[in-house]
Amino acid sequence: MQYFIEKEKNHKCQLLNLCKNFKVINLEKILVKDLLDGGMGSILFLSENKTKVNRKMYKCIAEKEFLDSDGVTISVTLNIDDDGLLYELDI
Repeated sequence: MQYFIEKEKNHKCQLLNLCKNFKVINLEKILVKDLLDGGMGSILFLSENKTKVNRKMYKCIAEKEFLDSDGVTISVTLNIDDDGLLYELDI
């Protein structure tokens, strides 16, 4: 577990800047956890609501595609949960 800003300072932060529909007060205080996705880089945003155990993805609020250094198209989506909180950054 680590803070989002410490982990990601590149295109993932740019994706967050495209979003206006998520409930975040301070990105520097958001904790994230790496997902087991074969090393692609997806992360789970840990919930501020400690009492809610079974969080589920609700919808995608931003998408971006770009080419990596090998020219392969990379798709990134930012998802929120049913409370409108950041849920995951899927790569």
